[in-house]
Amino acid sequence: MNTKRFKVMLSLALSGAVAAVAAFATAQISDDILLIAQPADHDVYAARREVNVRTTIDGDFVAAGQRVMVDGVVTGDVIVAAQIIEIRSEVRDDVRAAGQHVRVTSPVAGHIVAAGQVITVSEQVGDFARLTGNTVDISGNVGGDLKIRARKITINATVDGNAELIGDELRLGPNARMRGEVRWRSDNDATIDSG
Repeated sequence: MNTKRFKVMLSLALSGAVAAVAAFATAQISDDILLIAQPADHDVYAARREVNVRTTIDGDFVAAGQRVMVDGVVTGDVIVAAQIIEIRSEVRDDVRAAGQHVRVTSPVAGHIVAAGQVITVSEQVGDFARLTGNTVDISGNVGGDLKIRARKITINATVDGNAELIGDELRLGPNARMRGEVRWRSDNDATIDSG
């Protein structure tokens, strides 16, 4: 999905122009909480204080809120803006996320682009990852290039592509394997754990 489409879709969700999903695909627990519990064979757009996906979405999922949780498979892209973002089920395309806390604990087939205060990626990313935050922790393998700009960076996984890392602190854990070129820009040396 291109950047222009991402911006348009996200602005629609944020403005509240598309505030809910089709009724057959949702269960509204309250005015503030939206539970998506029935399978959807189309793109889904949602905006609530809390949004929770507990089913398969055969398409893209675009959401805005205070907390967004993805606990069901999404076959398309996941595009989310929220204070807390938790992606805990497989995404078969790309992830684009902006929030205070972004946690990806399930495989992503495509790429990840994310910005947040704390970003955690603990499962396989099929393609590249571009991450910006205060603290970024990578323990899931990255199939393409990895670009991170953060104050504190921890990598304990395999990166198949090149890595461009900008920050104050870099720690490479015992399971870190950098198969491409590594560029580390900082006033400080990296910490490399034996492994």
